[in-house]
Amino acid sequence: AIGLINNPWNNKGNTLRYLTKIMFSHVAALSLPSASVIGASRHIPASSIALSRVVNSLHSSHLASQSTPRFLTTLRQNDRTMNRLPNMAYPSYPPLTRRWLSTHRICDHIDGNIAKDLSPEEFDNAYRFVYHQHSHPHGPWLRTLQAAQKVLHGIHSPRILVIGSGPGEPAATLATNFEDADVISAHSTTKCLDWASHRFHKHGLSNATTKLIPSMEKLDMFADGSFDLVASCYGLANTVNPQEALHEIHRVLKPGGSFLVSVWENAPAEPAADIILRTACVGPNPWHKGKDNRDVVGNFACPVRSKQPMSLSKPHLLENMLEKANLPVVEVANDEYPLKLGKTKDFAFKALTLPIRTELHELDKVNHYHFQDAAEAFEDVLKEGFMVKQHEDGEMLVPYNEYKFVAARRQFEDGDMAKQTKALQRSTGRRASGKAMHLELVD
Repeated sequence: AIGLINNPWNNKGNTLRYLTKIMFSHVAALSLPSASVIGASRHIPASSIALSRVVNSLHSSHLASQSTPRFLTTLRQNDRTMNRLPNMAYPSYPPLTRRWLSTHRICDHIDGNIAKDLSPEEFDNAYRFVYHQHSHPHGPWLRTLQAAQKVLHGIHSPRILVIGSGPGEPAATLATNFEDADVISAHSTTKCLDWASHRFHKHGLSNATTKLIPSMEKLDMFADGSFDLVASCYGLANTVNPQEALHEIHRVLKPGGSFLVSVWENAPAEPAADIILRTACVGPNPWHKGKDNRDVVGNFACPVRSKQPMSLSKPHLLENMLEKANLPVVEVANDEYPLKLGKTKDFAFKALTLPIRTELHELDKVNHYHFQDAAEAFEDVLKEGFMVKQHEDGEMLVPYNEYKFVAARRQFEDGDMAKQTKALQRSTGRRASGKAMHLELVD
């Protein structure tokens, strides 16, 4: 049996935070009705990961083999150490059956340096490494291309806008396959636009250009009805107001134009990032929940994540938002693919914590970043095995990343005829006749 105590500073009864020194009795059964708490000289995060590792280690070693983890120390009944423990009535079991948690960490030696370096260059390298894995045969880039070939069939010199395109994808893929198209790769950071420009130049794509935008919610630099196709891979979930962004996308689409979007539905790296962020902020200190539900250590409130890749993963949420923006859904598909993190732990740490890099830098700036504890949390995640897996060759990856791909279309609406007439007047310099502007409505 395992003796546990709640965090005495957490009066709201959150997840068990401190794993006390443990006494194990009755080796064969591990199920004594009365568990004795021996003491707590050092707290240890009592996550489900840590507990499962303790129990699994005990079952595999039967509490007596040479493979018993080093954090378990045998206490003999007549050991002087017992005299320092609280007065408790111990049952008369064999002397080698009482074991307790020592002050050693839950795993082998951990190199805290894997989480110490937070240089932007390291994170940029990890970002580009993970980013290009979206070109997986089951990834969103290929699916976007296949859908674009359907919706743009028969359209001469289409105009394509890719928003939140990062280092230039799937804009480069679309520009390669639609040589007569005018492709614009739009992003809110100059760094990503520089990467995109380099990619276009590398592949000789003269029909692809870049455009700096304030955000996906502000596309004022583009006129109404400017594009035959708008595409976004995972960028919509990072916007402050995705509904407003969808209304802007509707505005810049031509009548009959299409919107292709991908959002995460299942990302095992998300809970791993949450665990690491909390541990990096809390460190070895007691913590509690504040009024705004933020983790608080003393008077310091831990930062809240600014990026939530899973924010649109709720069933039918995206489809309802598209309908509200007058973009009826015409196709929904699901697929999954793995994301590699690299073979070295320091690089894998950067790749795994990309969604929380801003918060880690914020902690480091105010000297509240506990990198040793963050490294320990990463090791726990790695050894647990379902959020991050490690192959025999050392390659670490996040499996079972499931995303949803949605294709929507802007229908012809009241007022579209007048807009088309004004556009033709501006281009020709004369009033167009009604026959010249006759449009055949297409379902």
